[in-house]
Amino acid sequence: MRQITISAGQSNNSAIAHHFGSKQALLEAVCDLRLEELEAAHKRRLEEAEAAGNLGVRELLGAILLPLSEDVGEEGDPIFARFLSRLVYLSPEEHPMYRDERRLATARRIDRQLQELLPFLPKGLFYVRYRLVIGMYLAGIVERSRILEAAKGFGGEARSITDDLLTIATAALSAPLTEE
Repeated sequence: MRQITISAGQSNNSAIAHHFGSKQALLEAVCDLRLEELEAAHKRRLEEAEAAGNLGVRELLGAILLPLSEDVGEEGDPIFARFLSRLVYLSPEEHPMYRDERRLATARRIDRQLQELLPFLPKGLFYVRYRLVIGMYLAGIVERSRILEAAKGFGGEARSITDDLLTIATAALSAPLTEE
């Protein structure tokens, strides 16, 4: 919170508490700012996949994940992905994006469609994998510029890394159950 106060050019360390009341309220305000456009992006991508008649695991995951990689700030910094990567492992009760079931209706619809495509995964395991896949994808997006820098001479660009991340996410979510 101190870093935000400094970045905002404030000298009063309690400015955030004054405006938002708490750290949780600040997180909710940031999510509120982004949810409408995120929901619209999910819906647009889902409609594109439906129109193409292609609703596989990869396309559904793409409808959820790709909008997170498109929201970049100056110098390609994935600001919202970085923010979400710090929240991804909060419980649904704690996570500011899940306060209201209606807020991410398209994302919830995609969740249900994914579960239907992967009936061999028990519901609990599906959610464990799904959360891990989202966390992995966000971490990859956050690290994308460093990955590109390290991979100089091997070719590739941000888009190819994003595509690879989606391929890996699809494989991880779709992997068959182990015998244990």
